[in-house]
Amino acid sequence: MNGIGIDVSKRQLDVGTTDGEILQVRNTAAGFAELEAWLKEHPADQIVLEATGGYEQRVLDFLHKAGRPVVRANALRARRLAQGMGHVAKTDRLDAYALAKMAVLVKLPAYQPLEPWQQRMREFVRARRQAMQALTVARQQ
Repeated sequence: MNGIGIDVSKRQLDVGTTDGEILQVRNTAAGFAELEAWLKEHPADQIVLEATGGYEQRVLDFLHKAGRPVVRANALRARRLAQGMGHVAKTDRLDAYALAKMAVLVKLPAYQPLEPWQQRMREFVRARRQAMQALTVARQQ
């Protein structure tokens, strides 16, 4: 059983396997195409991405549409597992490897994209939250 972990940042994806292989691609459509070609040579039972404040959304949707078994993991849970394995340092490559280990050790619920109306509602809620925070800051000034 092989697991794949993807550490997502704004600009790049660090992909790691339990075998120790590493791939680094840009967090763009061209990078996703390169990732898909690489994944054809590296089958996995589960691909785990860490929730990173929205930067992971595009690659999650891409992998889901490609029919890949992709999962969004809780960042704190992933970090605790890495610490439990003795990974005290926090680098993108180590995080990708730890997420790959998580893919093998923990069966997580598969990612299901939101319905369009749910996505719009999430955007409205996010905009309202930002407006409320701005209002609070203005009142405090």
